[in-house]
Amino acid sequence: MNPEIHTIVEDMKKRSKKEPIAESDIHTYQLAQMAHLLSLLAEETETQSQKVIDYSKKIVIFTKVLLWFTGVLVFIGLVQIFMMIFKS
Repeated sequence: MNPEIHTIVEDMKKRSKKEPIAESDIHTYQLAQMAHLLSLLAEETETQSQKVIDYSKKIVIFTKVLLWFTGVLVFIGLVQIFMMIFKS
């Protein structure tokens, strides 16, 4: 995760409790920091969702390969069964 996100949260915690400034200044600061934090979280979410999409595509490809491999094995098994039946 983006380390700047943790820095912003920690800075917001420090400033909101310790500094004796006007209430409106605190709210203005917190609103600006929240907006920045939300944009960072949106970027992080986009990055993570792209990873999930890539993994999902790989899983779909792997599943299709397994499907074809299973089909080939079933075909080979059926051929062997018919060869045993008609050989007798």
